[in-house]
Amino acid sequence: MIFITAEGWEQRLPPGEKMQICSFLWVYFGYPASDYEGMNVEHVRNNCGACLAGKDDVTCDCVGGIPDSGVGHAIGYADAKKVPYRRPFVKYTPT
Repeated sequence: MIFITAEGWEQRLPPGEKMQICSFLWVYFGYPASDYEGMNVEHVRNNCGACLAGKDDVTCDCVGGIPDSGVGHAIGYADAKKVPYRRPFVKYTPT
């Protein structure tokens, strides 16, 4: 942990030997093509969705992910439930 003051900076706690990633990086903030701790963000999101599908008894016609970070979860869920994935909204992104 580093503290910054008007006089400079001071390290009060050295980094640990093992990196610890915030769970929000996997679920929400991380870019799908990024790898953290040797694991791909999109792959982790797919696995989370599949785990969720295995723990519920919901019957559905299709699955969609909102916001964009939810797409990976939704695809994993849809694959595990053997139902189609559909885009609930199409976002206009001018190029």
